[in-house]
Amino acid sequence: MLGLVGESGSGKTTLGLSQAGLTGYQGSISFHVPDRYRGRKVLPRVQVVFQGADASLNPRRTVAAVLERSIKLLRGTQTVEELAGRSGLTEELLGKPPHQLSGGQKQRVAIARAFAGPVPLVICDEPTSALDVSSQARLLDLLTELQERSGVSYLFISHDLAVVRQVSDRIGVLYDGELVELKAASEIFERPEHPYTQVLVESALSLGRSRR
Repeated sequence: MLGLVGESGSGKTTLGLSQAGLTGYQGSISFHVPDRYRGRKVLPRVQVVFQGADASLNPRRTVAAVLERSIKLLRGTQTVEELAGRSGLTEELLGKPPHQLSGGQKQRVAIARAFAGPVPLVICDEPTSALDVSSQARLLDLLTELQERSGVSYLFISHDLAVVRQVSDRIGVLYDGELVELKAASEIFERPEHPYTQVLVESALSLGRSRR
């Protein structure tokens, strides 16, 4: 799991959308395709979990209809009920439209949709920023569990270095459109080199101390 941090306007979302083919870019992007996907005529699609689930979910479709459509598009083999259960969604939520769900439940639907079929990469673009602290923790636990179960890779985009630290193996720091640092998560906190990274680390540590 690669965490990507940086201030607003640094290019985090643009980089993520470029990898998903949702915006234009110059140059090239290469993917290492895992062995389990080799030989397939159609490679699995990169999936995105956006910051605002409201904007990414069809308000006219129930949860069940959203998941059923995603299973078909991604050529998944699980049932709607199985997919919902693995994503922490109870069966009574399946018949509800998005406006009847809480913010955390909507993001679980968005995550379930991303895992409706074989997926090599999921881009998480600020998926927890609109949630309270307890909902954030539960969602991060879910993402970790799904990764362990499926072997998927994540690009986890956030402005919150403390959140990224919880889930990332490596962390990249974007500043003004440039990747100024890329290290193991522990090394970013122990030995930040770029001045901007040092500011981020100190802010994250100060916030952690104040919360305690």
